[in-house]
Amino acid sequence: MKPSQLLAATLIFSGMAMAEDCSKAQTQSEMLICADKDSRATDKALNTLYGELLRRYEPKYQVLLKDAERRWIAYRDAECRFETAATEDGSIHPMAYAQCITAKTKARITELTAQRDCAEGDFSCNKPQ
Repeated sequence: MKPSQLLAATLIFSGMAMAEDCSKAQTQSEMLICADKDSRATDKALNTLYGELLRRYEPKYQVLLKDAERRWIAYRDAECRFETAATEDGSIHPMAYAQCITAKTKARITELTAQRDCAEGDFSCNKPQ
């Protein structure tokens, strides 16, 4: 079962409402809900930044960015499967996996932001127009 499927099953069977204040999450179900919410919000932020970059790059660089992003997603997912493998059979696994995805996605946001905001004439990055 995929972590997202396990999350859905956990929510259905626990009968819990979405946690409103994640700073006060105490139960495993509440923490899982909050980890999923954080993961979704971070993914949304990445998609917004990625879309902005795609619009600003000329077509030849758009192709390269799309390829890099597809490869990065494959890396992120594989790395998080590896990093959380020890918890795979446990009830904490979906939360651990979501937290890993969130951490990797935040790091990617930092990388893409550095590309977007690099100084004019900095040859170590590909600043969009």
